[in-house]
Amino acid sequence: MKFLYDLLPVILFFGTFKVAQTNPDSAAALCNQWLGSGFQADQAPVICATAAAIIVSLLQIGVKFVRREKIDPMLWISVAVILVFGSLTIWLHDEMFIKWKPTILYWIFGGILLGGGGLVRAYSHAAHLALEAGKIITMGLCAILKIRADYAFHA
Repeated sequence: MKFLYDLLPVILFFGTFKVAQTNPDSAAALCNQWLGSGFQADQAPVICATAAAIIVSLLQIGVKFVRREKIDPMLWISVAVILVFGSLTIWLHDEMFIKWKPTILYWIFGGILLGGGGLVRAYSHAAHLALEAGKIITMGLCAILKIRADYAFHA
């Protein structure tokens, strides 16, 4: 059950996206009514899905708070990331930010799991091997080329 609870924002995101994708004009009207103006029909599915994921994430925190249950640090981090990147997606009308969310979340959790200096420990050997395998090359100026063209070619 906890697994489903943890995945609820993702499931709701994709469900809302699919529903909004079937009727993007209605989704755009809904976004413009609730989130401000300027949302186009092609943006509406992602914007609606992002808003739904933000709302359900905040509701999860609220439910745990009301029940006086311990809120896992992973849930706090996940809600913070979706709140920041989802808000940027809605505010800037750019779906790129919500697409960064999984990557940022994995970086944070990976860094936590590896501990202090963990990323350095994880990648230092690979970086050392790459530097050893690389060849030193010397770059130099080979030729100077001057080109003259009539003004008609600049247009």
